[in-house]
Amino acid sequence: MDISSIQPISNLALRRGQRCSTSDSGEIFSTVFHQPWWLNAVTGGDWQEATVTSNGAVIARMPYVRRRLLGMPAIGMPPHTHVLGPQLPVIRGRAEVRFSNRRALLTELMSRLPPHKYFNQICDPSVTDGLPFYALGYDSAVKYTMRVAPLASAEEMMQRMRKQVRYDIRKAEQRLSVDRDLAIDEFCQFFNAHTQANNQQWWSKRFIRQSDALKFRLFEACIRENAGCLLAARDSAGILRAAILLVWGNGVMYYLLTAHDAQPEGAGSIKLLLWEGLKLAQRKGMIFDFHGLPRPGAVNILTGFGGVVGNRIAVTKIPPALYLAREVSSRLRFAL
Repeated sequence: MDISSIQPISNLALRRGQRCSTSDSGEIFSTVFHQPWWLNAVTGGDWQEATVTSNGAVIARMPYVRRRLLGMPAIGMPPHTHVLGPQLPVIRGRAEVRFSNRRALLTELMSRLPPHKYFNQICDPSVTDGLPFYALGYDSAVKYTMRVAPLASAEEMMQRMRKQVRYDIRKAEQRLSVDRDLAIDEFCQFFNAHTQANNQQWWSKRFIRQSDALKFRLFEACIRENAGCLLAARDSAGILRAAILLVWGNGVMYYLLTAHDAQPEGAGSIKLLLWEGLKLAQRKGMIFDFHGLPRPGAVNILTGFGGVVGNRIAVTKIPPALYLAREVSSRLRFAL
């Protein structure tokens, strides 16, 4: 592959997450999660990137974080980052030519990574298959998400929903009000209390302090970049029943964090806030991404919002000795 024929990723695109042209070679996309300001916020600046350059300009890029598990070098993703993976140009031409050229560029990009035993990246949907990774000795699996494209009006979006979802939203609107000025400290207190209670978990004071500091830093960065907001649902007494954090960039709005009161007074609160998020995305002309289908029971609920199920390629390399470490770290909410 002649990588000199591929145009560079512009500095403007990396800063703002805009779509940038690569002329006859195709197009390359960035997500909000690939942006340096996002990576600085979620890692405190502790991240690196592999790049491929041509004539001194970047033509492919993959940010990552480095950790150690059981003394072994690991490459993973930052916390609160739904997708990452490589930023590659869309190569045009016949199918076999596209695959050969993308594989060559990806091989070059992966060779720039530091030595590692563990690898984990969930790719943006623009990465449509894991075969090039498989050819390099990595495993891949399909993860699912659901997306709702912006329609002409909010009313049309509502009509696309399943009848039961519309009914639950209308009922919630009668009992709950939406607060668009929720403070980040109140969100953190609510999130910590109800996430632990609903999932029967226990978090140490140290973990809570670190987690809160991360959320504060991330939220401040989102406000500075005009790339996020908090939404809350309160009952008639002003009691907080549910809250969500939305972030956006490059034409996609993501459902990032959520917490809810499991009491009957909060019934329908999350659906109401998701509806508010969908309307906000529609006004901005953005796709709304629900961030995955976390469990089988969520499939019926989230597909009721009228979206389309899409794929994300999860690429991994995990030695047998690290399977246990990964399970332990996930249960302790340690983000690789």
